[in-house]
Amino acid sequence: MSDTIQTAYINTKLVSRMLQGLAMDIEHNQELAAQIVAAFSQIGIFTDMSDELNNHTEYDAESGDRLNRLIALQAARTDATELYRIGGEESLRARLAQFDAATLRKIIKLQEMDPDKKTARLRSIKKLIDFIVAFAAEKIAREREAVRYANWLL
Repeated sequence: MSDTIQTAYINTKLVSRMLQGLAMDIEHNQELAAQIVAAFSQIGIFTDMSDELNNHTEYDAESGDRLNRLIALQAARTDATELYRIGGEESLRARLAQFDAATLRKIIKLQEMDPDKKTARLRSIKKLIDFIVAFAAEKIAREREAVRYANWLL
């Protein structure tokens, strides 16, 4: 008898939101973090770094580099508008507060938030976060207005 793999249709946005919330919870809950590391290690997600995750509370240079890569990946996957839509301003600010200024600039660049390069001179993390939050709020307001107008036409 051969093994067959069935394709499951997964709501990836829902999974993403769940994992984002879980990541925020893990940040403040050591017990939950240990459970997640154990579960992910068991299924092979952390095969090359599970011991490091379980045994170190401080990062050395090598694990710090790995952490920076993980943060860069998070930045690439951070959809500011979607986070604002789901959790509001407070949730978006909490998520963005995890990043340094360079990572926030990556988010701004990847999501094409600043074609006029207005943020080039900003050095403050708070100001970069304010810019991203304002961009997301304005984009959602424009989308809602477009929906209202489309509904009026119908």
